[in-house]
Amino acid sequence: MEDSPEDKQQPISEETPKLSEEDSLLQSAVDGMNEAEEEQSTSPSKVTGVSVKKSRKKLWIALLVLMVLGGIAAGVTVLLTKDKKTAGNMTKSQQANAAQQEATLTYEPDLVSYSFRSNQTDPISVYYRPTAGGERKEVMKLNKDESAVLSDTRGQLSVFASDSKIYSSSDGARTYKEVYKQDTSDAIASVKISGDGKRIAFSTVPGVDGTTEDKHYGIYTIGLDGKDKKEITTSEKAALLIIHWNNGADKIVYSEGCYYCDGPRTAYKMYDMKAKKAEDILPGKDVRTFGYGMAISDDMKQLIYIQGTYDSNQMGTDAPHLVKTVDLSTMKETLVESIGTKGEQNPNGTAKYWTFSLGFLAGTNKAYYSVDTKLYKVEGGKPKLLFTSDADIQRAHYVSDKKVIVETKVGTNGTDFLLSNYDVASSKSVQIFEGDVNTLVFGVTTK
Repeated sequence: MEDSPEDKQQPISEETPKLSEEDSLLQSAVDGMNEAEEEQSTSPSKVTGVSVKKSRKKLWIALLVLMVLGGIAAGVTVLLTKDKKTAGNMTKSQQANAAQQEATLTYEPDLVSYSFRSNQTDPISVYYRPTAGGERKEVMKLNKDESAVLSDTRGQLSVFASDSKIYSSSDGARTYKEVYKQDTSDAIASVKISGDGKRIAFSTVPGVDGTTEDKHYGIYTIGLDGKDKKEITTSEKAALLIIHWNNGADKIVYSEGCYYCDGPRTAYKMYDMKAKKAEDILPGKDVRTFGYGMAISDDMKQLIYIQGTYDSNQMGTDAPHLVKTVDLSTMKETLVESIGTKGEQNPNGTAKYWTFSLGFLAGTNKAYYSVDTKLYKVEGGKPKLLFTSDADIQRAHYVSDKKVIVETKVGTNGTDFLLSNYDVASSKSVQIFEGDVNTLVFGVTTK
């Protein structure tokens, strides 16, 4: 494991279905609530695997508890620093680096950033390691009552958000600055860097202090220095979780759905920032069948998603799982592969669940997806095997034609994993580190 504290084995859990990125975001808040309860209780609850059947109503309790404690994040990807200052705008050097990075981006993996703490009473520490392997370096310690799971990366740029603050880095996770702090009780729910690397978008969910002016869901943007805040769109009925933002095309893609209750995403929208209008990305589709979310290429021209059969009993989707790509300029949809059959079971008679991950190869609009131990890229509408693991791939953090950086399952408890860097040409891999339930990988920066 990532140092001896992470060698601790967790209770074995039953095999559980994989969540979409949006649902994983919600589940992270539940996990944060469990951790907070453990710090306040004499009988800690044990954390096992993620289950689609868990009630997301716990999120309401999570926010209540964690608002009192002082913070919880909700999300996925970033990198922090040795700078202990808690406020201040980006330096001129950082702004210059950010402005130049698009011209020098090569999409070669640089650093992997992650957090870890030895036990539930310790503050979370953030580290980074070279993706080629090597010793870890501690970037910072969070406040004892603070979590950090919201993030995004683009080249050497990275952003990180707690429930009320946004931090920004332009040197690939080596340093950061707190650039923004919420001035209302609304909690930050998702964060994305713009396509040109010049601005940050984030969404919020209502706070819990009862103030009427905060009772809406919104998407906002700020500059890399945290200034020039602009409201993009709001909703009175559903949480908005940002999937992708291309400010060159003036479009933001987000999902809608309940944040404090059971249920899948209710809509996937593309918002035109010029026309100030949102439209369904895939009109006429039952979005409840998008059990594993969707991914969109940087140029906003290609989309990949996995469509199943909605099962209200398990609050998720059942097989067959149809891997599909969509050309957003023509809306032509291509079936890449059909996986599994309805009601399929494991050899021991238990329900069969698949582990999926999807996205796009670094710096391209070529889609990829993984199913259990195999990762494919999509070429000509067909799957082409790129990588095979010895264990199920739980999450892909970086994929190109040359390198694959993934978390793979270790053991049977659903929380232990191995993070490895696989070289496609040589078929050799480098173990970056081994983690457990106390470890969270934020993302991979590129250079």
